[in-house]
Amino acid sequence: MMDAERILQEYLKSANQWEEEYSLEPTDPVVGEIDNNEVYRFEVRYKENVEEVGSRLINNYAITMDGKTIFLYDPANDQWIIQKMNISR
Repeated sequence: MMDAERILQEYLKSANQWEEEYSLEPTDPVVGEIDNNEVYRFEVRYKENVEEVGSRLINNYAITMDGKTIFLYDPANDQWIIQKMNISR
């Protein structure tokens, strides 16, 4: 799972979707399924020490077990959207 976390964080940084005030935390349960793919699920939140917004949820992401596909959860439509496929490791 450490590779999945690292790959996801690198993707978020390269896509300009990461700030120093953010933290990446596994969800409970961390393992899930999206479109017949086993995935690790994570939340991006503000760090607890960020004034006025500490711990606020920013987005939910998932990454396939092989680390090649990243999904973003769209709560308005209750669906996972592919953000990146075939990530080279």
